Amino acid sequence: MRESGTLNVGTALATVLAGLTVAAPAWAQSAETKSVAYEEIVVTATRRAEALSDVPLSIAAFDQEIFDKKGAKSIEDMVRMTPGLSFQQDTGGFTQQIAIRGIKSNVGAQTTGIYIDGTPIQVRSLGVATTNFYPTLFDLERVEVLRGPQGTLFGAGAQGGAIRFITPQPSFDGEMDVYARGGVQVTEGGGVGYEIGAAFGGPISENVAFRVSGYTRRDAGYVDQINRFSGDIVDKNINSQQRTSMRAALAFRLSDELTVTPSFFMEIDKADDRGFFWESYSDPKKGRFLSAWNKQPFKDEVYLPALNIEWKGEAVEIISETSYFRRNFRRSLDFSTYTPQFFGIPLAPFDYQSESILTPKQKQFTQELRVQSADPDARLKWVFGAFYQRSPFSNLQLVVDPQLPALTTSQGWTMLSFWGSNLIGDLSFSGDTNALDKQIAGFGQIDYEIVDGLTATVGARYSKTKFSFTNVGRGPLSNGATTSGKSSETPFTPKFALSYKPGAGDLVYASASKGYRIGGANRTALPPVANCLANLQQLGYDSVPPTFKSDTLWTYELGTKNSFADGRVRVELTGFYSRWKDIQRSVSLSACGGSFIGNAGEAVSKGFDFSVGAQLSDSVSLNLAGGYTDAKLDETIFGSRNTSTTPPTPRTIVSKGDSLGVPAFTLSAGAQYDGTMMGRDFYVRADYAYTSKVSGLTPGRNPANVLVYDPDLVRDDAVSLVSLRTGMQIGDADVSLFVDNLLDQAPTISRYHEAIGIDAFFQTTVRPRTFGLTVTYRR
Repeated sequence: MRESGTLNVGTALATVLAGLTVAAPAWAQSAETKSVAYEEIVVTATRRAEALSDVPLSIAAFDQEIFDKKGAKSIEDMVRMTPGLSFQQDTGGFTQQIAIRGIKSNVGAQTTGIYIDGTPIQVRSLGVATTNFYPTLFDLERVEVLRGPQGTLFGAGAQGGAIRFITPQPSFDGEMDVYARGGVQVTEGGGVGYEIGAAFGGPISENVAFRVSGYTRRDAGYVDQINRFSGDIVDKNINSQQRTSMRAALAFRLSDELTVTPSFFMEIDKADDRGFFWESYSDPKKGRFLSAWNKQPFKDEVYLPALNIEWKGEAVEIISETSYFRRNFRRSLDFSTYTPQFFGIPLAPFDYQSESILTPKQKQFTQELRVQSADPDARLKWVFGAFYQRSPFSNLQLVVDPQLPALTTSQGWTMLSFWGSNLIGDLSFSGDTNALDKQIAGFGQIDYEIVDGLTATVGARYSKTKFSFTNVGRGPLSNGATTSGKSSETPFTPKFALSYKPGAGDLVYASASKGYRIGGANRTALPPVANCLANLQQLGYDSVPPTFKSDTLWTYELGTKNSFADGRVRVELTGFYSRWKDIQRSVSLSACGGSFIGNAGEAVSKGFDFSVGAQLSDSVSLNLAGGYTDAKLDETIFGSRNTSTTPPTPRTIVSKGDSLGVPAFTLSAGAQYDGTMMGRDFYVRADYAYTSKVSGLTPGRNPANVLVYDPDLVRDDAVSLVSLRTGMQIGDADVSLFVDNLLDQAPTISRYHEAIGIDAFFQTTVRPRTFGLTVTYRR
């Protein structure tokens, strides 16, 4: 909630920023004329280092300086900078998945690959506990966003694309490199946050080098906890979050050709609450965000030791990447609004308390070995490799629910007549899940320059995947069954491309590539509620299918990358068409709160993405990026027939033309002015990010889909965010003032309720207007 005094500080900072913006043109330009060519980033999306403009792929790339310039500190900030990307928070308040060009799913394996250096870290969705981990944006060499299927070089999980977080490696050249950042920020109506971190590295000796970093950040909360009976505030700013990370790498140059680099990364994220607020008590337009739940804390621990071995000869390179990704997660959810839905009521008639405690654990061993050509100027370039991954996952969920008998009695039932069993101690549910993903693959890609400037690319990946799981459930909210399942597949993912360079700085390309997402198995046991089986039969099923198969995607692209005005302006434009088959979708049993995964239908996603970067003069630079995505289901799916009509008519689950639920338009723009003031370099910068509403009706919002239609579902609002930043260079330090969410927007995001017909709604939003000071040091 808003607090007196906070707004006065913000108003003062906003006045300073506005004054600097207006006055900027009156100050002198820098006396030292810098190059006006628009700077490019070198990427490794093809497994070898190339300038971004030379890679025949649709890629967005950002280095640490770009993040600092824009004030980006989180994965949400980065997504808003990137055309064609969108993210969705799950009902636990976490960024569960990122969609690239509309390819997303809440269930099964992820559609977007997430990499830290050479390690894929995305996790299979196995229920409410499984969300992806995204490292904080500090001390990164760069982040690469690869749009479109990357199944050839990056394998399963990169069906819609991949996001690669590339860390700085120890350097044997030059002096000690130092990077540090610290700052403080105030959120209107919320608390005070801060960040502080440092990274440094360089040669220890001629053949030994190191790189270490440490960072911590506190994001201030702005949601207050209340007692829903008295309305009194219990605690303020409960959704604050703390992130702490550390990384260390040591490189040994054993010979001119051979370098061995062990490294270790860790990050611990924790928060007191998930950040959702209750609509019935809140007023976002007035900065009033209130929650009547008990606090729902979480703690996420990630550890990643890795070993990189590189042998570089004159003609051939051999790279081995070995890693062990371990993640421990503890999460608490307030079930006081979940269990009442079984009785068709939004809330219990008394102060009902129920807590779900989840402790998922992920352990993942990954080994990749690549052999590739070393000459970047050769007419024939190639890469071949082998990949192995073993990823066990476990989760223990306990629902502490001592008042369930009282809730059941208040609705006219007994525990045995409604649930079929009594509590186990004070537990209404105990679920123990153990799963194992295994994958082995071989891959290769060849690029051959047919004539000068014209290159053909052929690649393929052949994989063998296995998945198995066991789930043991006990208690009234379970049916007491032990279920297990397994699946195996051998997917093949080819790629074909043709690119042409008519001249320096220009590139035209066309490609066709296949992506896949591995299948899995379902928990076949249903919740022990009488109408659950009837709900299943309405959807056209006699029982829960034991397995679901992989879904596949073919994407066709046509793109161009061009340079104008002696390199001052760079333009990239890509059009795409994707057909997605046998989509893994969650089939919800709304009558009893259950669900399972099935393969249902096809979809088409088509559109374009573009970016423009311009260094107009020594003083003025501009950037503009955007994307359009039209992602819709391409098939109508029916459930059981309605026997009350003559003749019986089919009942629709999804309709052809239903939206996949992603925004149609994304746009980001920025402008920066550089000059001098008081003999020092300074700058003023403005950034704008826009995400449109979802285009069209999703299956749940389409009245034609009688079996899943929810009349209370509404589209998330469009999001428009403006940020301002001004700073001055003082020696090796950049000192800046900033304001994020300048217009203090509070759009509705991820609105939900527990079940159809339940009129208690919850949602989240973007962080309210935030002012701050940042100091960045580089040497």
